[in-house]
Amino acid sequence: MYNLTYKSIDVMKKSKDTLTAQLSTAEKQALVSCLASLGITHIAMSVPLDANSVITGAGTTPSPNTIEGEVQDWCDVIHAQQNVYGSSVYGGYLKVIHRGTFSGVENIWSVPYDRNTPGGTAASSSTDGATTWCGRFYNYLYNSVGNHVATGDIFAPIPEGTTNAFPTSHSNTVTMTIASPCVVTQTAHGLLTGTAISFTTSILLPTGVVSGTTYYLSKKDANSYYLFDTQAHAIADNGAGTGTGIVNSSGAQAGTQTSTYSDWFIATQSAYLALFPEFHTMVTTYAAAKSKTLVFMSHNNFSEVATGYLSSGLFSDQSLVGADYYGQRRGSTFVEARDYVYDWQQLYAGHDPNGGGGNGAGGINQFWGEWGDLASAVPSGVEGSTLTWTNFLNDFYRGIKENLVAPYGPLIGFNYWGGWEGQDTSIVDKTGSGSSSVYTPNFRGLILKKYYSNPQVDYAENVGRNFIKSGSNFSN
Repeated sequence: MYNLTYKSIDVMKKSKDTLTAQLSTAEKQALVSCLASLGITHIAMSVPLDANSVITGAGTTPSPNTIEGEVQDWCDVIHAQQNVYGSSVYGGYLKVIHRGTFSGVENIWSVPYDRNTPGGTAASSSTDGATTWCGRFYNYLYNSVGNHVATGDIFAPIPEGTTNAFPTSHSNTVTMTIASPCVVTQTAHGLLTGTAISFTTSILLPTGVVSGTTYYLSKKDANSYYLFDTQAHAIADNGAGTGTGIVNSSGAQAGTQTSTYSDWFIATQSAYLALFPEFHTMVTTYAAAKSKTLVFMSHNNFSEVATGYLSSGLFSDQSLVGADYYGQRRGSTFVEARDYVYDWQQLYAGHDPNGGGGNGAGGINQFWGEWGDLASAVPSGVEGSTLTWTNFLNDFYRGIKENLVAPYGPLIGFNYWGGWEGQDTSIVDKTGSGSSSVYTPNFRGLILKKYYSNPQVDYAENVGRNFIKSGSNFSN
């Protein structure tokens, strides 16, 4: 763990969840100072990426700062905090990981799900305003962050942006033509090419359209679309209505035809894969404008990386595979230290730990975007006592250090999700309140400190737990 390039602690619950009752600058300083003592290089904060007007327009009032002011306050506090390593590491000061999301992605702060906004491009982002996701990200970079940026900062927007964690199912009445190709009419559908969609009927669908079968739409116009057998075919057609795999209809139909689809964020795998390279280009341009060296990456759901749902182009563009992971890829009991190591090693080999073929993550350096010792992420009974909890955490971090981190493996970054008090992942305790708050590391924080800041970790408390490295796993 000591050889990690990026050693981070996440303060999501202090930066995102407190938007209407923000920490004072003094309390932020107290928390950041405490976290810095644990040997970190970065702090991940998650103030929403939206403009303040989006939040107030939904009836929520950030306080006391606007969103823009809150982003800048967090950046300033973090950048002003010295790290424990001195000037040889990032000039001696902490850096920021921007892990915020747009409120319309998660339906938070009373902002409804946003499924109608197109991705846009980096080229048009400066003039798009709020009409595209790129335009909105441009606003975050230049207005929310602005000049409050430092060399070494990381931008990892919309973590787990494609995950099906926040779905909303929609059903709409549609009409279909009996024609080659079949054209589906759905007034003001707001859907993007590549969206998965299925149909049901009260009586009879036309021949060629099967109830419950998943199709992929190619947007014809604002009120109609074509259907395709695969997402790749729909994307290649791009609204032309002539591509391979297009659905033709024949025979008769009767009754009411209904479309069903789920949406979250921009709804489709293809749109996500197209958007993030544009975001990367925008960060590169922003870095040049501010004369800073910055890092861009996506923090994805581990399963979507492992299965190949997210293609290699996403990761080769970033030269990093970023994934949030709490284990369990091979089942709920696979949360021992050796299981985590095996799963990440398989990912680097281009394999899904759960079987089922390859993925696009092989051979690329890895950033563990989020982990905390939630009850579901550790073996049963571990959290029953401080001793068993301590033993597991020492096993866990040692396993990572001796199998995944250089010189033994490709893991270059780790972000612990728990830079707050009062929960089972918390690594700090708090006394006092407001400007009088005092934060101190708890036993979990002190264990993390050993592995983050000390190249010669003392394993005395783990005598008898002998780890034996092997080519793809280790055991105790």
